[in-house]
Amino acid sequence: MKTKFLISCFTLLTLVCCTSPKQNLTASEWSLVSVRANNGDKMLTPNSYNVPMLRVFANGTISGTTGCNKFIGDVAVTGTALKFGDIVVTRMSCPDTTGLENALLNMLNVVDSYTIEKGLLILKKNNEAYATYRSSWGK
Repeated sequence: MKTKFLISCFTLLTLVCCTSPKQNLTASEWSLVSVRANNGDKMLTPNSYNVPMLRVFANGTISGTTGCNKFIGDVAVTGTALKFGDIVVTRMSCPDTTGLENALLNMLNVVDSYTIEKGLLILKKNNEAYATYRSSWGK
């Protein structure tokens, strides 16, 4: 009886922890690996000393950096569909980050879904990757 109870608890815990995309999305701080350039012809990568970050909170808000400026906003998540909105960005002038920053902010306005695979958060539009982030926690 005790063994069946423990197996049932473990199974339920596994289902709750491992199948909820929103929970996984909010379970880390994400470091940008690459983002699609605004002209769409290549992926841009950040320099190693100012890596853009993204944090998604369970209450439907986000915060992050572009490598230079900070941003906050809202996110609506339903399954693996998501929509960012009401994004507010600081406007400091930073050298050599304009192209990456513009691409990142544009990406936040157009993506419509995500997947998480092997510690990578992939933000997509029409099932096509627009940005990839790596989990900053639990490396």
